[in-house]
Amino acid sequence: MSSAYRLTPLPDVFHSCETDQPFTHCLDCERYLLGGETDYLIEKAVRTFPEYDTREAVFEYAMCLDCYETLWQSFSEASREHVEAYFMEHVNVTERTHRFLEADGDELSAWIGRCMVKGTRRDALEEYQLVGHARGDQLVLSHFPYLVSGAAMSEVSALLSNETRDELGGFMDEFFGLPPELRKTPGDPVPVAV
Repeated sequence: MSSAYRLTPLPDVFHSCETDQPFTHCLDCERYLLGGETDYLIEKAVRTFPEYDTREAVFEYAMCLDCYETLWQSFSEASREHVEAYFMEHVNVTERTHRFLEADGDELSAWIGRCMVKGTRRDALEEYQLVGHARGDQLVLSHFPYLVSGAAMSEVSALLSNETRDELGGFMDEFFGLPPELRKTPGDPVPVAV
C-alpha cells in the first residue's frame, strides 16, 4: 500500500446491499474481515433504473488481498498488462491520491462522485462499479476508493483475452451464478480493482 493514505470509518455505500452491514468474510476463503488485521477489497457493480428512481447491485463482494491477488494472477499476462496500461494512460493515480488526501470538505464524494476515467458524475451514470480498500471497519483512502463507469468498463472488457474472459466467467458463475449470456458479454461488470 502507498505510504500516502488515511483511514476513515467505513461508509454505508461500501456496506452489503443485502444486509445493510459491513461485509464480514472474504468471498473466497471465508477469512473474517472485521478484526482489523486483514486488508480487503470491496467491489460493487451497480445498475440504475431512472424510470423507477432506483438502483441495485448487480454483484457485490469483499475479498481479502491474498485471494484478490490470486484472482488477478489468474488473468492472462497480456490481459494484466492491457488493464494496467489502460489505467496508467487514463488516470494519474499519484496526482489523484494526493489531491484528494489534501482536499477539504466531503472526502468521499471527491473519491467516488465521478468516474475516475471518464469524469462523468455518478448521478448521471446508468452503470458503474465502486471499489474500496478496507481494513477492519475502516476505509483506506489511498488510490482507492474509486468509481468506474460502464463506458470505461466496456473499454477495459474489450482489452481482455479470451482466456481471461473464461476465467472471469468461471469466477462470476461460481460466486454469483450469473447466466453465461451476461458474464461473457463485453461491457458487463467484471472485477476491476487494479
